[in-house]
Amino acid sequence: MDLNFDAHKTALLKRNIQQNRQYAAYADELLEGRYRLHPNVGVLVFEDGIEWSFQTEKNPRTTQIYLHSMNYLNYLVYAHNETGEGKYLEKGKEILSHWHEHHAGMEKRETNNNLAWNEHAVSSRAINALWLKAHAPDTLEADGQFTSFIKHHLEFLTDNANYTENNHGIMMDKAVLIIALFLADAEEKKPYITIAKKRLEKVLMRDFSYRHVHLENSPEYHRIVVKWFAELAKILKEMDAGFHRTYYNKIKRAKDYLGYVIDYNHQLPLLGDTGIVNVSVDKVHDDFFDAEAGIGIFNDETKCSTLLFSAGFQNNTHKHQDDLSLIFSVNKESILADSGKYSYAKDDPFRTHLTSPAAHTTLRVEGEDYPLDILGDIRLTNYHTSSRYKYVSGEHHMYEGTALKRHVILIDGDKLIIVDDALSEKPKNFIQNFVLDDSVEVEQVNRDMMKLSTPDNTYILKSHLGEAESRIFHGKEDKAVISKKFGKLIETHRIEISKAGDDTRFFTSLVPEGDEVTLNASDYEAISFDINGRTFEIPLDTLDRRVDE
Repeated sequence: MDLNFDAHKTALLKRNIQQNRQYAAYADELLEGRYRLHPNVGVLVFEDGIEWSFQTEKNPRTTQIYLHSMNYLNYLVYAHNETGEGKYLEKGKEILSHWHEHHAGMEKRETNNNLAWNEHAVSSRAINALWLKAHAPDTLEADGQFTSFIKHHLEFLTDNANYTENNHGIMMDKAVLIIALFLADAEEKKPYITIAKKRLEKVLMRDFSYRHVHLENSPEYHRIVVKWFAELAKILKEMDAGFHRTYYNKIKRAKDYLGYVIDYNHQLPLLGDTGIVNVSVDKVHDDFFDAEAGIGIFNDETKCSTLLFSAGFQNNTHKHQDDLSLIFSVNKESILADSGKYSYAKDDPFRTHLTSPAAHTTLRVEGEDYPLDILGDIRLTNYHTSSRYKYVSGEHHMYEGTALKRHVILIDGDKLIIVDDALSEKPKNFIQNFVLDDSVEVEQVNRDMMKLSTPDNTYILKSHLGEAESRIFHGKEDKAVISKKFGKLIETHRIEISKAGDDTRFFTSLVPEGDEVTLNASDYEAISFDINGRTFEIPLDTLDRRVDE
């Protein structure tokens, strides 16, 4: 196996190298044994060489993966390229040599305290090592060590026993193609290109819905995967092995979805494991409905409003217990928020909360949650738009002995009506849960009404059917928090409107202050109400009244 590091291939590799504006400072810290792995890990200090099994108390898995991914090698290469000083490349060679010596002969699998052979770590490390080698040709030079290093990584990445059918699998195929790019022998490249290309084509067909939404339940990961595929398409073209036009079209349509899902501030909604991300695409003002992905979106250009409704899932990757939930922004202001991803540490109590129903604007059962390890009976059930109103509904049968239905009606882009039905074998306490953006202040006007104030506007949240109890929660002690950046919690307000029973309905409005909503009639087939003297009689998609045992 011979590798060819010409300038053209190295330039292609650069596009796939993680960059950081602070690389000069971080490179100098590395010379002192101080390692910055990830924003949620902090600075690790290794005075006498890296302890490859080191784990932090908080987010130990994240620490291990990024320690072995070696993104920090890039700081050293960039610092060398700017200054011309050899000490940076020497440090990089020292780190890679130490890793190689420590793991020589190790079985290629994860252990409880060492994730050197985690698929994410292997994929990133292979690419970062090539970037170092391109600038320091004598890296792991003795007895063909670097060739052996890359060969072992390539064997791991192409072995289907190690392959994961999620976004980590894409990372693996990306690493395979980049390694193949540097193989000097054209015939030697072919089988690796074939393996990666076939797996990637399968991903495009398997992991995207019929409307080209990535099915891993997160707009942020949708954006990441689309970006990966755009780059992978360029690499394949470079090697005269491009995708068929069918796949190129799917990648383009998947990119187009970002225009629907961003709000009018061009930010992604915090759905699933998503943080605040600004996206540089044109905002699409049309509505969007995808039953397979479980996503309904209403956009209104005049009111600069975006409403996202979520119900249903195809796998549990990056998935929260957020079904029947809403995310709502009006006049470029976020009102009803979502939890964000915060972290991946399963034993963190806030991670547990932020993935639970109580962290989302949804209809839930007090004290209960539902399984995400199987595809359950949760789905979007209807969708309708007209010049007078927009309507979407969803149904939820995953709570034990319970059936839930949510009807969402949007009028004029800024008047929101929520009709919730709950049916159960025995009486339970049902809760309409509202998670507010941290910019929203709350005032209890009376038992049934609350005033929500954004920096520039005021809205009224009102429960129109009696016998409901309402409560306002705030801050960490009340588990009223969201996370817009990884590892960071923001205190906010959360509202609960609750009713007990075995056959229960809520009718709740959220409208600008000054608008008057009056409920006229309510049954399972239709709802009638007035807004500012206008009467709306809206047929409802009825609840499947079976209750699973």
